[in-house]
Amino acid sequence: MSRRGKQIAILSILLLAILLIFLLFPTSVHICWEDTVMEYSLTDTDMAIAHEISIDGYYDSSILGKDRFRGSFYISDVKGLTRETDNAQFSFDPRRRFSPAFLNAYGEPRGTEITTLFFDKNFQRLAIQFAYEYTLDEGFTTVATSDNVSTFLVVGATSREDALSQYAQLLDEKLF
Repeated sequence: MSRRGKQIAILSILLLAILLIFLLFPTSVHICWEDTVMEYSLTDTDMAIAHEISIDGYYDSSILGKDRFRGSFYISDVKGLTRETDNAQFSFDPRRRFSPAFLNAYGEPRGTEITTLFFDKNFQRLAIQFAYEYTLDEGFTTVATSDNVSTFLVVGATSREDALSQYAQLLDEKLF
């Protein structure tokens, strides 16, 4: 091979490597939990509210770890979150906790009762922290949260104790 041919081959390999680093690899996500996910309080041991969760869209992962989700993300009885097609589009690093921004029908961000997501790729493990205060007044959303007072849910938990354990484990894993 000539010197010029070797240079072209090396340049082609470098360009391909750079392209792979920035390329997103989409995975279709279709998850639905119906009335099996319980919301618990950190302080009130008697509180337990059943929720339906539906996640439908595409989870794009990259070699750089800058992943994103686009599609529908719905949890029943959560203030500020409606069952709309394509209500969620957010970029995140799944190695950390994430405060999501959801979209209205016009693609504008809107506040919800959800304050933090803790998850693994493609939402195989998922915990959600809710605000202890959520108000919508004249188009402005006010949200207050506290790690000591807020409520939470953990997908796949079999009891309040199991949910607390998984929630604490995900919280420890996702600290900045």
